[in-house]
Amino acid sequence: MRISKVVWTRIVIFLLAWLNALLSNWGYEFPYIGEEFIAIAIAAVVSVWTAWKDNDITKNAIERKELIEKIELKGDEK
Repeated sequence: MRISKVVWTRIVIFLLAWLNALLSNWGYEFPYIGEEFIAIAIAAVVSVWTAWKDNDITKNAIERKELIEKIELKGDEK
């Protein structure tokens, strides 16, 4: 049984939130990250994710698309 990437991401974010809370409680502070930086980072991540998911970039995705097109063409010939 494998743990999915989504679960690992949630666990890491959860642990970072607790680490931040504990360090803040002990008087340590992380550098301030402004809202503008967060917005740019989110836009960058979403842009890369969208380009990757909506376009056939990997070899497997290209081969899968070609196979689906062949199957659809055979279905139309009937």
